[in-house]
Amino acid sequence: MYAHYCLHRFNKFPHEFLNLPRREKLFVCASIDIMIEDEKRERDKLKK
Repeated sequence: MYAHYCLHRFNKFPHEFLNLPRREKLFVCASIDIMIEDEKRERDKLKK
């Protein structure tokens, strides 16, 4: 899922994400999780 998100949101190919060092990959995953939560919160706010 994260490689797919990187491809579509950051225009980075999956191999670029997968070849990152472990710590950088974990940072990107955590950042994506935060972005997804923020986007969900915004969608929920707009629905109200």
